[in-house]
Amino acid sequence: MKITRRQLRQLINEAMYKFGRAPRTIDHELKMFDRGREQSNTRIDSMMSPRARDNLADFDEKDPEYAEELRLGLDPDRPEISRLRQTFHTVSFYHRGYYSYDAGPDGVEEIKIPQELVNDLIDAHLKAKTGVFGAGGSVFRQAAIRVFQHIEDEVKRIAGNDMDVYEYGVGLRPVRGYRAREYEEAMEAAGEYI
Repeated sequence: MKITRRQLRQLINEAMYKFGRAPRTIDHELKMFDRGREQSNTRIDSMMSPRARDNLADFDEKDPEYAEELRLGLDPDRPEISRLRQTFHTVSFYHRGYYSYDAGPDGVEEIKIPQELVNDLIDAHLKAKTGVFGAGGSVFRQAAIRVFQHIEDEVKRIAGNDMDVYEYGVGLRPVRGYRAREYEEAMEAAGEYI
């Protein structure tokens, strides 16, 4: 089978830029992590008195590991901690075009939901519950659509482009991790708004 240069370039671009985004490099991830640490250090310094800042600077010189532990305790949004906050949603999927009601799903996968999407969905759900259906409901609807779209994109990335979500929340623990109970309640309520 022969392919032209144009077809080869197209294949390379499709492999490199999946879903229309440039791939993230390790350097990019390290820069984002360092930027988050610097922002955290700035927040910690703004909360502390000058004397406490001097003590922390002394710890930086004498015992950097202890100084880092102090910073972890002072800022709950430190990148080291926030990276551990992950929510996982279990979904089943099927092969599009070959589905029959008797066959059932082709596979089950646990999808990692980004913390920003989880927080946005839960906050919008709380606003929709306490507010009037109009404004709060539309914000909640948009947040839920973003989560559903993320799950569908991840299923296509993991299982292939010809796969679709069969069922959300499969198994004994359909949702686990960071804010799992609130996230699950919000996802159940999303059906009323979509």
